Amino acid sequence: MNTQKLIVGCLLVAGITTACHIPPREEVKSALLPAPTLPKADSLGVKQVALDWIHFFPDSLLQTYIQQAIQENRELKITKEEVAARYAEIEGKRGEYLPQVSPVVGMGVDKSSHFSRMGALEEGVAMPGARVFPKPLPDFAGVLQATWEVDIWKRLRNARQAAIFRFQASQEGQQWQTTQVVAEVASLYYEIQTLDRLVALIQQSVQVQDRVIELVHKQKENARANQLAVSRLEAQRWNTQNLRYTFERERVGLANQLRMLMGQWAGPIVTSPMDPNGLTLPSYPVDQWVRLRPDCRQAEQEVQAARMDVEVVRAQFLPSLTLRSGVGLQAFRPDFLVRPEALALSLLGDMAAPWINRKALMAQYQTAQANQRKAIWAYDQTLLKAHQEITTHWLSWKLLEKNKEAKSNEVRLLEQANGAAWQLYQNARADYSEVLLTQRETLEAQRELVEIEWKQWQTRIQLYRSLGGG
Repeated sequence: MNTQKLIVGCLLVAGITTACHIPPREEVKSALLPAPTLPKADSLGVKQVALDWIHFFPDSLLQTYIQQAIQENRELKITKEEVAARYAEIEGKRGEYLPQVSPVVGMGVDKSSHFSRMGALEEGVAMPGARVFPKPLPDFAGVLQATWEVDIWKRLRNARQAAIFRFQASQEGQQWQTTQVVAEVASLYYEIQTLDRLVALIQQSVQVQDRVIELVHKQKENARANQLAVSRLEAQRWNTQNLRYTFERERVGLANQLRMLMGQWAGPIVTSPMDPNGLTLPSYPVDQWVRLRPDCRQAEQEVQAARMDVEVVRAQFLPSLTLRSGVGLQAFRPDFLVRPEALALSLLGDMAAPWINRKALMAQYQTAQANQRKAIWAYDQTLLKAHQEITTHWLSWKLLEKNKEAKSNEVRLLEQANGAAWQLYQNARADYSEVLLTQRETLEAQRELVEIEWKQWQTRIQLYRSLGGG
C-alpha cells in the first residue's frame, strides 16, 4: 500500500514539474535605442513646443476648412469608432479576472428506473412532507452561481494591460490620422490658391498682350507692321488664354477632393490672397520630435502590447486555479422554497495545468515571440522614416528659399526688360519678335516663381506632417 502511494506521489510530482516548465523569456530590444521605451512627453518639453495647426497655418479660410474636415471627415469618424472598440476591449479583459456571478432559476422532473440502484433506494425513502417518494420527482431551484479564475500568474491582468497598450496605440493612430487629414486639406488648399494666382497672372498677361496687339494693328494700318507680327502676337495670346482653361480645369478636380475631405457634397471653395509673411518657418527641436511623432509613439505602444502578449502565453504553461461556488434554494415543492431547510450551498476549487502534448501552446508562444520581434523592427523602421522625413523636408525648405531668391531676381529683371522692349518697339527701335520673346520669358519666369512659392508651402505642409502635427 505504501509503495502504491509512493508511486502515485512520484507521478504527481513529475506531472506538476513537467507542467510548470515554461519556455525562457527572450529579450528583444530595439536596434536604434538602448530600450524601446520612449521618454514621457513632459520630460522632452512637449508642452512648450507642441505643434498647433492653427498657428502653423495662419490663413483664416484654411483654418475653417481644416476645422470642418476634422469634424466631418469620414475616415476620422471610422478611426474614432475603432478607438472606442479598443476601449471596450479593455473593459472586457477587466471582466475576465473578476468573479462572475450568474443567477439561475430552473425547474424540472426526474424519474429513476425501478431496476436501478437509485430506483431501489427511492422505494424505501419518504420525502419530507410526502408519505411516499414522488414519481417523477419535481425539482425547483433558484441559485446564484459564482466562478472566479484566480489570476495567480497575472495572465489575465497582462492581457488587460496589452489591451490598454493597444488602446493607447489606437489613440496615437487617431492623432496621426488627424495630422494626415489636416496636411491633405492644407495641401489641396494651397494648390488651389496657386492655381488662382496663376489664373490672375494669366489675365494680367492677356491684358498686356491685348494692348500690344492693338498697337500692332494700328502700326499695320500705317504700314509700319505686317500681318506676320499680328498673327504671331494673336497666337501667343490664345496660347496664354489656353493656359487659363487648363488651370481652371485642374482647380475643379482639386476642389472636389477638398470637399470630399470635408464631407461636403457641394459648395464654393474660395482662397485668400497669399501672404508673403506666412512663408516663414518656425523653429522646432527636430531631435525631440523624431521620437514624439504619433506614429512613433503608436509603434512604441504596439511593442509594449506584444511584450504583454508573450507574458500571457508564458503564463498558460503554469497551473491555473478556478473557484466555483453556488448558493440558493432547492426543493421538490415550490412552497418549501421559503423554508430554511431549502438552502443549498456548494464550493469547489480545481487546478489544471497542461501536461501532455503542449505543441499548441508552444506554437502560440512562438507566434507571440515572432509578433514581438516584428513590432520591434516596425518601431525601428518608423524612427528611421521619421528622421529621414524631417531632415529631408527641413533641408528642402532651406534650398527652396535660395531658389525663390534667385527666381525673384530673374522675374524683376525680366519685368524691366519687358517694359524696355515695349518702349523700344513703340519707338521703332526693337522688332516685334523681341517683344514677343520677352513677354513669353517674363510669363514663364512669373509662373516658375509662383510654383516655387507653392513648393515652399508644400514643404511646410510636409514638415508639419513629419513633425507629427497636432
